[in-house]
Amino acid sequence: MHQGMRRPDLSRFARHGGDAIIIINGKTYTTIREPVRTTCPCCGAADVLTVLNYKAGRMSFQLSMMLISFGCVLGCCLIPCFRDRNKDAIHRCPNCQGKIFTAPGRFI
Repeated sequence: MHQGMRRPDLSRFARHGGDAIIIINGKTYTTIREPVRTTCPCCGAADVLTVLNYKAGRMSFQLSMMLISFGCVLGCCLIPCFRDRNKDAIHRCPNCQGKIFTAPGRFI
């Protein structure tokens, strides 16, 4: 996080359906994979609805390696890289496109 940026107020999203936000040592870990309302830490815009972008992350690559180890080498090993459920969900501000937080990919 850049100096002078404010951390978004995520306390009201502590429970959102079956998803949770956990703050450990100032780092935010979340499993929310749908847009949420928050304050942007980059531009300071209040009550913005985040925009989701999906990007292949650690979970996608770990699942691909696991499929390769089981012998799925003819393209089946790439399936996790194309499923949004296995990709990281990146929450961005619709005004400044600043990254607010990232939800890691899921196993199943």
